[in-house]
Amino acid sequence: MSLHAEFDFVKHHPKYPYAKSLLEDLLRHKEPSREVLKELYPSLVDIALRNIILFYADPKFTPGEQLRQHPKEKYTELYDASVAIESHPAVQAIESDLINRMLPEIDTLQGMYRAGAVDAYAFLKFFVNRAAKRGWSRDNRECGIPEVTHYQAVANTVFALGFDGDNPRPYKTLTALMHDGVEGGVARLEEWNQFIKKYIPKEIRKSVLALTNKYNFIALDRDHHLKDKGLRFDKENFINSLYNIDFKQVPWVETEVQKLREYIKDVEDVQDFKAFIKYHTYDALYLEDMYNDAVATNDFSVLDIKEIDIWRNSEGKEALNMAKRIGNTNKQIFLVDKVKRVAGKWAPLDRHNAENEEDALSFSEDTTIAYLIHSNAQQRFKGSAFEKIRRLAPVFYTDYKRL
Repeated sequence: MSLHAEFDFVKHHPKYPYAKSLLEDLLRHKEPSREVLKELYPSLVDIALRNIILFYADPKFTPGEQLRQHPKEKYTELYDASVAIESHPAVQAIESDLINRMLPEIDTLQGMYRAGAVDAYAFLKFFVNRAAKRGWSRDNRECGIPEVTHYQAVANTVFALGFDGDNPRPYKTLTALMHDGVEGGVARLEEWNQFIKKYIPKEIRKSVLALTNKYNFIALDRDHHLKDKGLRFDKENFINSLYNIDFKQVPWVETEVQKLREYIKDVEDVQDFKAFIKYHTYDALYLEDMYNDAVATNDFSVLDIKEIDIWRNSEGKEALNMAKRIGNTNKQIFLVDKVKRVAGKWAPLDRHNAENEEDALSFSEDTTIAYLIHSNAQQRFKGSAFEKIRRLAPVFYTDYKRL
């Protein structure tokens, strides 16, 4: 089931078979037939071929050799569960309140969170009250609805899939609700411990912290630190700032800071080093830590909640600009490839991973083909399609090396 209705037209377009053929040739760096180019670009065959040859000659882009294939089984478990749960009375009431920037009552929350309703209420109250105080605009997703609705959406799917069974305190559902809470709730490392103790039940702190991207959080904290000193966020200043962290106050990130130092010491400085850190540590450090913890404990539920989180993020891609859509799709496939390393350990995780892989690959193909079949400004749109192939290479190729 496609989450991206804006591209539904692509497969029904009369030129789709030709654009699909061209995309396959482009991915293989194979010269396309002039007949295909003539169907797509009747008056631009020669210049289209020239542009393709120049695309292949780009020294900054070396394609992989193994094209990613669509999963053999087409699963819709996440989609079906997320749709089905929308008819649940408690879920309807909770979502209605949050979308309308209201705090659900404890009685309402009990219909979903049972004995954990008080914990859910305190957590949601923090975000609703904070957003109300500062006018909501800083607490909205890019589609315009409150950020906290995403937290609830992930919890909805975990609840629908029955992660907690009949447990009166649904710890997995609470973990899903609070999965982004630390990153969304505080901006400084010194505020971290207080927030966790106040809003995250001790029974689920380990799981919530496993889902928390500590590396991104450290970068955000150091960004504030550098701004306070009037310094720009570049590699040298960032590394120096990591040595200024007082681990007596924040011992819970000492290991991650050491890993971060080691990871970035040999990378080149780039113009937007903060964005570089956020993107590249996501797979290499954040997901790797989550994967290693799952293997060590033989508990794959946190990885599965991450599958649901990233799938829920995918359903809102249309609200993002193209750069962020591509970034989120690559993150989706980073998780897919990580989870494939434990294939067969837990069947639900395998199914949800295949659903995410299908979504990421279908989105990447459809968005690229949409630009290949554009009927006006064809050279510019074709050039944009080439750029999407470059930037979505981790999706298109299973052996693509980013660093």
